[in-house]
Amino acid sequence: MEGGWAKEPAGADRGSGVTGAGSGDGEALVVRLHETEKALYEKEQLLRLALRQAPVTLWQQDEQLRYRWIYNSKMGFQDKDVVGRRDVDLLEDREQAERLEELKRSALASGCGRRDEVAVSRDGQTHFYDLIIEPIFEETGERASGIICAAIEITVRKEGEAVSYTHLTLPTKRIV
Repeated sequence: MEGGWAKEPAGADRGSGVTGAGSGDGEALVVRLHETEKALYEKEQLLRLALRQAPVTLWQQDEQLRYRWIYNSKMGFQDKDVVGRRDVDLLEDREQAERLEELKRSALASGCGRRDEVAVSRDGQTHFYDLIIEPIFEETGERASGIICAAIEITVRKEGEAVSYTHLTLPTKRIV
């Protein structure tokens, strides 16, 4: 199973029939599994709370760069809008979409993560993001089977930089 979630807990006995009634080991394993699931659920809820308040979008794409899921999209995309689709299917500006896919293909091909500042336009507005792309490897670790990404909204910072640059380059009048 993807991401190693199907691995058995340490000490699990595959052939012992631990699901049978009265099996102390089986009952202990079920209790441990339930406690682990509860702890995972609680941590997921904390992560969701933190992300809802942060200018961060997370998503995963397969090796053909089709979206598997997206979370906390700051551009209004929902899972139903993106799953199975690529950037070139979703974004208005074809050049921007092709550049994004080029960056992602680079991470897939090299097996190395990368970080870039990118511009994305939607509904006539351009947003800037600090894009982090990390390849996901098959269990053998030999081949990247997709990517996981985080995009941090940096539009306000980029607009501030543009204003600062404009002030630096404007001619000034000399006061005598």
